[in-house]
Amino acid sequence: MSAANIAAIAAELVIMICGPIAAALWIRRRFAVPRRVFWIAAGFFLANLAVNVPLVVMVWPSLFGAGSWALLAATAMTYAVCEEIARYLSFRAGRSMRENRTAGGALAAGVGHGVAVVAPASAAVDPTRLQAVESIQKVDPVLMANCTTGSVADAVSVPPEVPLVGCLTL
Repeated sequence: MSAANIAAIAAELVIMICGPIAAALWIRRRFAVPRRVFWIAAGFFLANLAVNVPLVVMVWPSLFGAGSWALLAATAMTYAVCEEIARYLSFRAGRSMRENRTAGGALAAGVGHGVAVVAPASAAVDPTRLQAVESIQKVDPVLMANCTTGSVADAVSVPPEVPLVGCLTL
């Protein structure tokens, strides 16, 4: 992996971590929202992941088989339902959350969810070991041509996340 790729990934992680924290500080000062709102929402999102991830990673693939439309539907519905239930329950938890059912409270809770999304991924990423990007570039030159031109040169059967990852690294 090139130094430019490693620098881009490091910059992305800094933005993904520092951005939500800066937003939380601004929201806290601008709307006078207690910092508990931010952390409670983050905690509920992590609880959501504790329910969501085992279903999506272990249960649904064993029931529906890899690559099926049923697996896609079950995964999407599980994520949507679990996240919305977590968001609903977070605003029912404790007096400080009930008192902050305002625009500022909603913004703080949203940023708390955002930090909870980034934290587990950031902790697990080691930019020096990401070989998928280079292998995608080597395996599919048509995909890389499509990314650089912005058009579709040939129909290529690739998973939906591959063009995004490939195009982001150019």
